[in-house]
Parts: sequence; C-alpha cells; structure tokens
Amino acid sequence: MVSPRILYDGIHTGTCMGIPATGKRITFKTLENFKVENGKITESWGYWPDKEIEQKLKAE
Repeated sequence: MVSPRILYDGIHTGTCMGIPATGKRITFKTLENFKVENGKITESWGYWPDKEIEQKLKAE
C-alpha cells in the first residue's frame, strides 16, 4: 500500500467539471491510496475535494 498526499497547483485551461476554462490558478490537496502488486498499481481510491475545486473555479 502507498498513501501519498498530493498538492496540485495549476492553471485552469480547459473544461473541468463542466466549467469552461477560466485561466485561474488554483491549488488543492488530495489523498490517494494505491495497492501495488509486482511493481504495478492494481487498485486506487482516495479523496478529491470536488466542492472546493468547483468553488475555486467559480469564484469571482
């Protein structure tokens, strides 16, 4: 099992969650869990802050 915490930082340049590109820079954190067998990821699950991402993209 591998459980990274990931910080994403980028610019919204394409449609995401039905929201057209805004050109805004957004940052958010996620948690992931990967099951690794023989050096390959065989399962993946985690937490993505969907509402937080949506609010940041829609913010004026």
